[in-house]
Amino acid sequence: MKQYNFVLVLLVMMAFFWILLNEALSFHALGIGFMIGVPTLFLVQIYVLETEGKDFDFRTLLNCAIIIIKTILSIIPSSLTVIKAILSDKMIISRVAVELPSNDHFINALLCNLITLTPGTITLEINQDRAEIIVLNPRNVPEKDLSLEIQQMWKGIKR
Repeated sequence: MKQYNFVLVLLVMMAFFWILLNEALSFHALGIGFMIGVPTLFLVQIYVLETEGKDFDFRTLLNCAIIIIKTILSIIPSSLTVIKAILSDKMIISRVAVELPSNDHFINALLCNLITLTPGTITLEINQDRAEIIVLNPRNVPEKDLSLEIQQMWKGIKR
């Protein structure tokens, strides 16, 4: 039964993002979101995951939602910092290694994608429990401090 909870939550999330991307809240858009989501989840589960599903923990979903909100709130100050760095011609680039907070590959991939969404950062590589990130560093902060700054964003996620 837990397998179906996981699939149902993913299906609802996909339909929600479909409505969000279409900018229209209607039964028509919701129906299309479900019609696209069901075959997508079916194909991903059979051909990509090659499993019958896994247990789903709602605390993990809550942690992911909190991290997404923190990222959205950090995008504006980060974009202002990047704009200021570009205009003042302080284009110092640093390569930082950070420890990932979880053993769950889904959470680590989500976090690295959120890091890349933040202006001035690009995730280069993910290895088990570490990620390599390129950061625009106009304040010329040491790489160790940059790494700690990035890790502070997800300190609430359990290992």
